[in-house]
Amino acid sequence: MNNKITQQKKAEFDRLVEFEKNGTLSSLIIDSSELAIKTKTLKGVITSWNHGAEKIYGYKEVEIIGKNVSVLIPPNDHNQLHGLTKKISKGHIIPNHITKAIRKDGVIIDISISLSPIKDEQGNIIGVATLDSDITELVIANKELVFQKEEKEKRAAELVIANKDLVFHHEEKEKRAADLII
Repeated sequence: MNNKITQQKKAEFDRLVEFEKNGTLSSLIIDSSELAIKTKTLKGVITSWNHGAEKIYGYKEVEIIGKNVSVLIPPNDHNQLHGLTKKISKGHIIPNHITKAIRKDGVIIDISISLSPIKDEQGNIIGVATLDSDITELVIANKELVFQKEEKEKRAAELVIANKDLVFHHEEKEKRAADLII
């Protein structure tokens, strides 16, 4: 039994090494990822699009390749895209930038996007690689937590006021009781 597991693990390892040797492992990783992995030119023309991008944005690869990435960006955020592209063209890497995007169905989603320059053999920047993650549910959950925290703080403040009121009334009753005794 133990020998069979070891042989299976070795076979899996050897298979991955073989994919790496023939240059297809990167493609398998990209195709298998739930992240949206895409590339674009410095002018914003989409040049590659994986299954994760299809799931997040709703566009099939054949629908989006050759289009400008601006179709994925809300109108108010186009200046932000220009600024990010400018940084990338200077060789900067932008990790985990939180922004908004538009899916094919028109729904605006929250995304975390990481951008990296793509360089040719001479080191010239020829494009941009992006990894996007839909964080809409996380943003909604975070807003709910903030709301709950604010509600708890309001309730705590109300309890403090109610407690002070109770103390005041208790002191008044004690004064009246003392007056009655006198």
